[in-house]
Amino acid sequence: MDRRRPLLVNIGEVAADAALREAAERNDVRVFPKTRVADVLDIDRSGLSAEEYRYALRAHFDFVVAQPEGRSYFAVEFDEPYHDTDAAAIARDRMKDSIADRLGLPVIRVSADFLRTVGRFTLLGWLIDLWFLQRAYDEAQERGEIPFDDEFMYTSFYEWGADGKSVGRPAYDLSFEAKMAIRHARKRGLTAAIFPELLLERDYSNDDYAKTYALLALTGGGFVIGQGRCRVLTRTSAPMPVAPFEVARSLAVVDVAAKLDEIERGNLLPSTAEHLAALRADTQGWIREGSLLSDLPSPYQ
Repeated sequence: MDRRRPLLVNIGEVAADAALREAAERNDVRVFPKTRVADVLDIDRSGLSAEEYRYALRAHFDFVVAQPEGRSYFAVEFDEPYHDTDAAAIARDRMKDSIADRLGLPVIRVSADFLRTVGRFTLLGWLIDLWFLQRAYDEAQERGEIPFDDEFMYTSFYEWGADGKSVGRPAYDLSFEAKMAIRHARKRGLTAAIFPELLLERDYSNDDYAKTYALLALTGGGFVIGQGRCRVLTRTSAPMPVAPFEVARSLAVVDVAAKLDEIERGNLLPSTAEHLAALRADTQGWIREGSLLSDLPSPYQ
């Protein structure tokens, strides 16, 4: 009787594994699935409680990204929807994060949202690339090759143009193509602005998701309302190269551009003034970046 069990137990984990391995190849690192916590972290005489110690012996990380020789960089946990609602799962996740944090291992938590492809990247692969990009940037600062007071900004990295000489597009800006599409729509007279207004949730600690709406007025009447969200990437003290609200902001702009294209093709109706008023009511107190032209007093309308 064949009693072998699959290491990856659902479609999400299989997709996450593929995205991680693609990013790992770009960064010359390895991915280990289903690795015991006690095999990644030295838990003996570590100060863990008896309960934490027993948990570390039986629990595993979904994926561990490590150096070629096996020393770990960080763990990646793929959270299905029940991880946000099931009390037992939430408690286990908190314990695992706490153990990893105290013993020096970052844990990145992603949901199925991070398996989608935006531009050239899966979101998960993009995030892993940024992690190693920031690591290389920090090491260059330590060597004195970059001024110590220069801040890491992933949107400031550009790739070469098609001719191999001129500077092309930003290499890691998720919403670059969407922003260009909106600019072109403005030139065609379809929209009233070259960039949407953004509504950013002020405090997303309650449900562990950052949310953003992007609003764009159409010259022919109506509005395009895009939205993006990103769960808190890590509950540990390890810093991440990108904040959840930045990801949510980019995804909202991408959503606006996609809906704008559908509206222009006749496949989608614009949102109405009533939709906009309801959204304004629901997002009172949110951070507002920019304004719709219809909200501005004369003579700016």
